[in-house]
Amino acid sequence: MLVQLKVQNPEIASLKTVEVASLPEIQGLLDSDTTLVEYFVTDERTLAFIITRNSFHTVPLNVTRQQLTEELTLFQDFADLDQPHPLELKNLHDWLIVPLQPHLNTTTITIVPHGILHYLPFAALTDGKEYLSDNYALLSLPSASILRYLPDKGKSTTGSLLALGDPTIPGLSPLNHAQKEVETIANLFQTKALVGKAATETALRSRACNSFRKYSYTSHNLPECVLD
Repeated sequence: MLVQLKVQNPEIASLKTVEVASLPEIQGLLDSDTTLVEYFVTDERTLAFIITRNSFHTVPLNVTRQQLTEELTLFQDFADLDQPHPLELKNLHDWLIVPLQPHLNTTTITIVPHGILHYLPFAALTDGKEYLSDNYALLSLPSASILRYLPDKGKSTTGSLLALGDPTIPGLSPLNHAQKEVETIANLFQTKALVGKAATETALRSRACNSFRKYSYTSHNLPECVLD
């Protein structure tokens, strides 16, 4: 059955079996503005393997599995929502990110966690002033070998996206960064976002129904539209 799965859908099979990609293959799959960081947690220390298109570094980190588990548990169980930069996330940032910073020279970081680190929200790691996601675009993968299945997923389809956001609603203030976010997403698909006064229910209904061969959407105020 596994052999059949590998033939019919190698991408799904890769999640069931371990066929490790070689270092040259991983480097060939990275673009010039992406750094891949793969962690390996042990009882005595943690290792970080840092890979770019043209380099490879191993950085030993002085933090144990127990320390990581305790700090992450403290954050999950006792996080103060009124504290924007929790001490636990700062400690984890100091352990896991600061020693790597001389090698983090790209705008995108792909993170491959290990063990307890799968439960860590890397984007929320903080130096006390800024979050990791303020300075890098972050991507998380279960394995570096998954990179071989990503190129086709990243290809945009011009005009295939209807992007609508930050509508003008009487009595409500604009949502912080919402317009920038939806416009950034629209640019990836080479289309134009509908924002502000253009982001109306009428525009959503007419454009969505005209853009898809078959489309169905229902809400309290938006009637269902179905095209065959």
